[in-house]
Amino acid sequence: MNHTFEIQTKNLGKKIRKNIFIFLGIICSFFIIYLFVLILPPKDFPGETFITVERGTPLSRFSLQLEQQGYIRSAVLFQTLAIAIGGEASLIAGDYALEKPESTIELARRFTRGVFKLERVRVRLFEGESVYDYAVTLERELSNFNKDLFLRLASDYEGYLFPDTYTFFETANEQEILLQLKSNFNEKTQDIREKAEMSQRSFEDVVTMASILEREANNNLQEKQMIAGILWRRIDINMPLQVDAPFKYYLDKGSFDLTLEDLRSDHEYNTYTRRGLTPTPIGNPGRRSLMAALEPIESRYLFFLHDFNGNIRYGVTHDDHVANKRKYLRR
Repeated sequence: MNHTFEIQTKNLGKKIRKNIFIFLGIICSFFIIYLFVLILPPKDFPGETFITVERGTPLSRFSLQLEQQGYIRSAVLFQTLAIAIGGEASLIAGDYALEKPESTIELARRFTRGVFKLERVRVRLFEGESVYDYAVTLERELSNFNKDLFLRLASDYEGYLFPDTYTFFETANEQEILLQLKSNFNEKTQDIREKAEMSQRSFEDVVTMASILEREANNNLQEKQMIAGILWRRIDINMPLQVDAPFKYYLDKGSFDLTLEDLRSDHEYNTYTRRGLTPTPIGNPGRRSLMAALEPIESRYLFFLHDFNGNIRYGVTHDDHVANKRKYLRR
């Protein structure tokens, strides 16, 4: 009797354990399926958008933001995965492109590894161009760029935004772009600033002179240095610079478009009616012009012009200059 009861008890225990395992298996299956569903992107996932993660954004707040905006199904799951992948302070600041639905695991990986998936745009800003010219180029190349806002931010930095080839994220804002241009200028001209501080010219005057050289001289360094020597000499003897480049900046007129009325109309950028340098740079100079302004070639010349082929002609006296005009500027 006792033996039979013992066998029945053992069989019952096996059945109970079997049922428990089956039950736990069902629970685990449901849990796995539930997790799988939570990991999948929501049906109304807002694709073709950008998300900006600000520096120092708390993970818990960002997780709730993603859930509320329909990018994930569970803020708790996203936060758990983000911590597992990247640690507690795991979010990488920046702009992220979300072009199509992505799983919670993939989003957690991207936001904790800085996988932005943004296209970078190469933009060439040329020597001698003004802040306005830069704004026009940037507006053409960057879809989210606001030209008017950039001009308001950058208007005080004419001459101090370095011409170069830049690579920007397509979502870069105006302030970020301006900071990059200013930082590049400071880095690329540090040695020139130091040399200017030990010379008789201020760094600000060197920049302004260099901006004039960008439009008055060809790209040849020696020619830039020769013209720099002539223009500095004019300033030193209190002679007006009498150059046309500032009219392009102020009136948007080139040398062959200027009238006698333009030349006689007094304003602070008229180097025929005013002595000295213009009140601001008239564009953003490159290193070659900056070095030429800082290290000019001294000569006996006071006049210069370019003929129709772009060749430069120098004159010692005004009569020499008039003769060069008759010889090289008449067809």
